[in-house]
Amino acid sequence: MTSKRRQRKKGPAPTKPSALVDRRVRQARVTMEAPGLRVGDILAAVAVAEMPGVGEVRFYEALMPYVLLLDARRDEKRAVQLLARARKSRKRQSDGEIHIADSTAIVDLQHLGARACITAMEALEAFAAEILPVDAVYTPKAGKRVGERLDREQILWLKTKERFGDALPAALGLQSIKHSALLWASFKRALALRNAAIHPKPEHLHSFGKLDPGRLSSRIIAEEFVGVSEMAAAVMERYSPGYVTTADSRR
Repeated sequence: MTSKRRQRKKGPAPTKPSALVDRRVRQARVTMEAPGLRVGDILAAVAVAEMPGVGEVRFYEALMPYVLLLDARRDEKRAVQLLARARKSRKRQSDGEIHIADSTAIVDLQHLGARACITAMEALEAFAAEILPVDAVYTPKAGKRVGERLDREQILWLKTKERFGDALPAALGLQSIKHSALLWASFKRALALRNAAIHPKPEHLHSFGKLDPGRLSSRIIAEEFVGVSEMAAAVMERYSPGYVTTADSRR
């Protein structure tokens, strides 16, 4: 009996689940092996993995789309603060030009503003893969693949606008985010910012010293990143009602 107790003490103490995952973890313990369980049905599950130097461990697996959304919220909030700081540091030079004196604020603003957009779109990418059923199908009504019956994997490889504006609502039987002009415009703006950060066009890369509204830094200074995390949360709520609000309520 003593040796068994000692053996138990050697192992790591079980981690207490946070308020975010507590109820769903309890549900997962009962249902995670049930046939037909969809990943999107639970906020977190008890996972098993091999930890180097430790062996097999059990732990609470994070809901990645939501975790990424939290990152986008944090970066956006900080970027807004930095934008205000940079604005206050502006100085008019003798030649009439206005310069931003706080170079740290302006550089960090570009970093966090761009990252907020990238992370928000990554959150939506992960979300789409999670909620799309295994047997999902979609038949495009226009474009190169019009009339072709696409399965889940083919849907996930569609271009972002078609995937979120047409394929997801069709496969899920829900109204498209296109029906909300404000949400659709916000989605496209965030996508454009993400693309400007990771797929910049040559004309924007070589526009130093000139006013270029399409350049990433120009778009961030113009506050186009503001509201990106709210947009991502709204898209998630449209295609999986309660997804974000339930997670938020358990934090």
